[in-house]
Amino acid sequence: MEARFAFLGAVIFAAGLAACGSGGSGGTPPPTAHPTSTPTATPPVTTTITLGVQPTTAPIPGKLIGTVAVPAGSGTLTIAASTTNPSPAPVIQIVHRARPFAAGGNTALVYFTATATGGPVTLNGLPGFTVTLPAGSPSGEYFVAYYDMNGQSPAWVSTTPTGGQPAGGIVTVPATTTPVISIPSGGSIYLAVYVGGFIPPINLSGCVGVNIARPSAGAANARNADGAYPINQGNVYTYAGALTQAISRTQPCPQPTATANAAVAIGVTFPNATQEQSVETDAYATNATTVTTLANVALSAGKYLETSETANDLNGNTVKTTYAGSGLQFGQLPEGSGGWTNAPPSSVNQALADGTKILRVYAAAGTYTETLTLPGGSGTNVITVSADGSGSYATGVGNVTVAAPTGGNITLSVFGAPLTIPSWLPAPLKLYSDVTQDLGSVASLPGVCTFRGTGTPEHIRRTIQIVDPVVGYIETETFDTYDLVNYVGSSGPVTLGPVCSTIADTLDEYYDYSLTTPYAFYFSTNAQPVLTNTIREQLSLQSAPLTVNLAGRGASQAFAAQIVARQAGIRFERAMERAAQVRAMMRASAHTTGGPR
Repeated sequence: MEARFAFLGAVIFAAGLAACGSGGSGGTPPPTAHPTSTPTATPPVTTTITLGVQPTTAPIPGKLIGTVAVPAGSGTLTIAASTTNPSPAPVIQIVHRARPFAAGGNTALVYFTATATGGPVTLNGLPGFTVTLPAGSPSGEYFVAYYDMNGQSPAWVSTTPTGGQPAGGIVTVPATTTPVISIPSGGSIYLAVYVGGFIPPINLSGCVGVNIARPSAGAANARNADGAYPINQGNVYTYAGALTQAISRTQPCPQPTATANAAVAIGVTFPNATQEQSVETDAYATNATTVTTLANVALSAGKYLETSETANDLNGNTVKTTYAGSGLQFGQLPEGSGGWTNAPPSSVNQALADGTKILRVYAAAGTYTETLTLPGGSGTNVITVSADGSGSYATGVGNVTVAAPTGGNITLSVFGAPLTIPSWLPAPLKLYSDVTQDLGSVASLPGVCTFRGTGTPEHIRRTIQIVDPVVGYIETETFDTYDLVNYVGSSGPVTLGPVCSTIADTLDEYYDYSLTTPYAFYFSTNAQPVLTNTIREQLSLQSAPLTVNLAGRGASQAFAAQIVARQAGIRFERAMERAAQVRAMMRASAHTTGGPR
């Protein structure tokens, strides 16, 4: 059974608009969005039509041969034609889930802008077109789409459910008699003649909303080493706090933000001097999730290092992360001696409960190759990402390729259908960044910290950012931890390592493959995320051993315990979400190519 993890939102529409809502009246156009088309546009030309009590027919402006049929109405309408989408309307979406659709997806032949000139315009329906297809036009069924700016969300919607079939090289899509469109003076509506499939309003086909129901796979972890000289076998640290996750979808149709809250309890123990085990339980209103992580750790030359960790949940999902060289540095002695950086892990190996296996192998620059092996011998998919932002997703039924951004745009090929969208990649592009700063001592612990005691808090911040041009997301994690220096324990002043921590993890998704909308693929049309998934958490130390052999400030006993505790948990949770995203890409590709569901 394929796991569908709600956080992901994942299924991406083809690059155009999310068709949300149908019909509606014209109104004032929304603010101009980023252009989403290539710069090779035919200069638009115009034709002016005076509306009357009977429908009106006029020549199509521009180079196309044919006529535009305008419904009855009042006012004067000026129509301009262009081979590229008019702002604010994005390009027609490439692949729609509705059948039938052309092998190349939905492709616009020409876009039209109809503007009310000399006063307001009322249209008793939507225009239709009779077009003589130019030589080399794609084969398939032709439709007229209307950019509905007043439905559930701005979107392209087909004016009729049945398109026109070319007869002798001529195709006709009739005008409609509904809805009544009111256009203020100077305002515009946008239409397109395209080949492909019917684009229904989303409220008919289903933007099913954001589901935040969490898998019983939970979030927990352990990713650092405790640090006395050496790590003290048998030490136990406990933390408690609260977690809030929020998911907000803005494209293709906005959804109310969904939230979930949990009480968090973490226990960290040290089976031996080189291992740390963390068990995290997140208790939600209706369920609890538990993840156990075992990390291999070491203290070398004043640095706390982790060479690998393995995390498991109660469902049988496993994520093993391995670090190259001396390993991941998560702390150092003494505190206050500066910051450091880490390279990406060398590999992340996921074995899911249903038999799916995902292996991601990183290079130092954050480039990677990921192999997805589906259960039952049903195929292998491969993702590759290059340093310039290009990459590909190869499935058994077709490929999605992403070119490096140029001129502010990204060009994709979705199973052979080209698409250009505004670039959402940060510039300069850095695929992976892991930076820790020691921000020095602060006057007091943050208010969310329930631990109270004497001593000087030392503020340490770790920030990780991952950019994935192919799967289509930017993840930013910020961990703020506070060591308590010179805490007076039973054996005198000690450096009590992280007594509290605040964590912020934001996952911005720019591509959606989740099949929860009318589109098999949806790509952001304005360089803004289609879905934002945030996790906020606060943790406070509840108990820790204080009667230990200390080596001055070197005894940061809980240092690893705290940082590891939540970092590995978020990593595990995001790994599960990423697995669901990649599998959603596979399902969407099968859908668009008519392959197995």
